[in-house]
Formats: sequence, C-alpha cells, structure tokens
Amino acid sequence: MIARACRGLPIAIICTTRRKDDGTPVRIPLDPGISEKVIELKPLPREQLLALAVPFFGGPMPDMLATLLCETAGGNPFFAQEILAYWLEDGRYGSSSSSISISNTFMPPKNVNSLLISRLDRLDAKVKQTIVAAAVLGREFDLRVLALMLPDASVLEEHVRIGEAQCIWSQMTERRFQFSNALLRNAAYEMQSRARLQELHRLAAEAIESLYGDDLEDQLVALGRHWRRAGKVDHARRYFLAGARKAAARYAHEEATRLYRVYFKLSPEPTPESVVVRYEFARDVLEARGRYQEARQEHIRVLTDAQKLGDRASESLGFLGLGRTHWAMQQPDDARTYWEEGLRAAREAGNLPAEGLTLASLGMAYAVQGRYDAARTLYSRAIAVERQIGNRREEARLLAEFAKLHRLSGHLGEAEALQEQAAAIERELGAS
Repeated sequence: MIARACRGLPIAIICTTRRKDDGTPVRIPLDPGISEKVIELKPLPREQLLALAVPFFGGPMPDMLATLLCETAGGNPFFAQEILAYWLEDGRYGSSSSSISISNTFMPPKNVNSLLISRLDRLDAKVKQTIVAAAVLGREFDLRVLALMLPDASVLEEHVRIGEAQCIWSQMTERRFQFSNALLRNAAYEMQSRARLQELHRLAAEAIESLYGDDLEDQLVALGRHWRRAGKVDHARRYFLAGARKAAARYAHEEATRLYRVYFKLSPEPTPESVVVRYEFARDVLEARGRYQEARQEHIRVLTDAQKLGDRASESLGFLGLGRTHWAMQQPDDARTYWEEGLRAAREAGNLPAEGLTLASLGMAYAVQGRYDAARTLYSRAIAVERQIGNRREEARLLAEFAKLHRLSGHLGEAEALQEQAAAIERELGAS
C-alpha cells in the first residue's frame, strides 16, 4: 500500500524481516514495475565481532573470552554487545592476561531474553522498579508521566542517569527517553507478575489523565491500552472508541478499523451503544473505503443485535445502512425495500434523525427514477424533520439536493430560491 501510494517518488522503503518458521524468506507482494532489492544479513565474521569488544575492554580480548563470545553470540552483534555489557558492568573482567581461566562467572545465559533479565536483576531494587515502570509506558516514555507513577519521584533524575550509564535507554528530547532496543524493554516488562503489571498500567493511565487533563486527544489509544491491561474494561472501551472515531474523522481507516475491532472485542454482548458504534464503523470506515459487502455484513449485525435487544430505534439504522450498501452495489429495488422498512422502524421508535436520513435516501432514489413528484414530497418531509431536530448542516445539504431536483424537473425559480436558502445556512454555520 505504501509503495503504491508513493509510486513515482524518489524514495526507498526499507523493511526488515526474519525468515518464516519453515526457513523460507518473507516476500512482500509488489505491483509490477516496482523494483526490489533483497539483502541477506549473514552472521558477523569473527574479526568484526571481536572489534565490538575493543571499546568495552580498551584493547583486544583474551583468547579464551574471545572464543566464548564468538561461540555464544553466534554472529549476532546485538547479542555480543549484551554479553560484553553483562561481563563488564559489575567488574567481572579484571585481567588482560590471555591465560585467564573461564569460570561460571563468565558463562552468560543461553538466550538473549535471559541475558537481558540477568542484567536487569543485578541492578539496585529501586532502580529496577523505575525501569519496570518505564517499560510499562512502552519503548518510548515521558519523564513527567513516569514521575507520577513512582512512589518517590525525587529519585527519578538519579535513576535516569544510571539507566543511561547502563545503556538501558537514551535521551530523545528534554522530557522523552527511549529504551535502547525493544528486547530490553520487553525483558523489563516481563519481569513483573500479572498483578503488578495491572497495578502499573493503572498508575500509568491515572498519570496520563492527571498530566494532560482535558487535552487527551493524542493520548486516547495509550489510555485505552493501559486501562485494558489494568483490567478496567469500561474505561478502556471508552478510550478505544474515542480513538476510533478520531481516526475515522481524519480518514486513517486502517487505524480506525483496528480500534473499532478492539472496542467490539471488549463488548462481547450487544448493548445499545455497541449497536450504534457498529453502524458508525460500517458507515464511516467500510463504506467510505468502498468495501460494501463487508459493510453490508456489519449492517446485518446491527439489525440482528438491535432485534435481540428489542431496540427499534437502532433497528432503523440497520435498515438505513443496508439500503445504502445495496444502492452502492447497484441493487436499487433492494435498497428501497430496506429504506421503506427503516422508515417504518424509525417512526415507530420516534428516531427522528434516522427518519430524516431515510426520507432523504428514498427521495434520492425516486429522483433517480424520474419520479419527481414523489421525490419532492420525500425531500420536503426530510427537510422538515431536520428543521425540527435543529440539524442545520443536514438541512442545508438537503436544500441543495432539493434545488438540483427542481432544476431537473424544470422549476428553475424554485431551484434558485432553495439554493439561496442552503447558501444562507452555510454562511451562518461558517460564521458561528
């Protein structure tokens, strides 16, 4: 998708992958004409691996340690650097003699994760507590949030300095830091029990809410994630929904889809809210992307969930959405049938917004058929409903559509008057 969107631009997209479980390489399907270059990263040769040790030791390593490093690291430079840090951070290495004996003291753990945990475990307990709290915030973290999570914020400056000295994290900006790598952050996170992690995520969510107050627009997803992992589903659902709506409003449809899906996962049983949210998802994301079959399935789910709840008002939304998707799929007879059923449901439930939208949809359908008198009646009713509920923007849109209908049927004077009414409302809204 990125390559297709950027086609013709002088840019390169760099991706890193591991091989699949069966040993075959990962390949990304690309459109014809887009060039691709695959670079296989081989294990680092012995001489280059040993060169990494020079800054740590101030010179060449003893032969026996060099052999142990190469055998254990397996040509992985990251693993090699972690082993070197493991040996040196608490003074394990104290001799430059090539005849040094290898004791258990120098034997590193067998995998990267164990090695990282071993490094963190040797730190002072309070420093480790700060590192774990930072890990809960993610690969990057804000010192202001972290300070609010700690029982004693006065130690933060010293702990940050220790973390930098131990190459655990590095400074990005005045207030933001980043863990040296994702594996180190993950190791710190996984050191804690589930109960302790729940408590830390609660502290993180409360800290973010306290710090940002009413300005949470850029924190919605983070808050949803923290409250979810803190076990507070109602809080998480609220923030994920707000994040989904924000993403949909800026046409970030992939992100919106992901966040809506998380919301639905946190709402296993239908509620009046979840039914309306599912309608929104189908309308604002799936229909907006032209994925009408998927949108149709979601609208069917809206209908069945609303019927399960006995919620006739939400049922009218399902019919409205099904009418729209069938119209988009060039099935006008089915679309009108759904809209007519939706109109009955909206009127029975007193759902004026759905009634207005359905009347307008039927008016449009009849206008396309050339049944102008019926279309005028429906548009007039729709406009009256929008005026009744005070939806000025929708009233302006319908007046403009009504003006087009009058032009099509040869009533140019009426069309001009309707268009002027629409423009006046738009001017009024723009000035407010």
